[in-house]
Amino acid sequence: MVRSINNYNNTMIFDAALAFEGLWNIKNTKGWSMNMDKRNEIYTGSFQTEKRIEFNDSEILT
Repeated sequence: MVRSINNYNNTMIFDAALAFEGLWNIKNTKGWSMNMDKRNEIYTGSFQTEKRIEFNDSEILT
């Protein structure tokens, strides 16, 4: 959903939900060459995720 009252009062809301059965493989690599840190994590089963992200520029922070 995107709402706009004027140029300085905009809101964007993103809601998402995901559910799945299976394999979740996470690969993480950081560093360079000889000092590289590699990690690999594998999870199996049922997974559910939910997220709500809201961007709102109507409030001025001081």
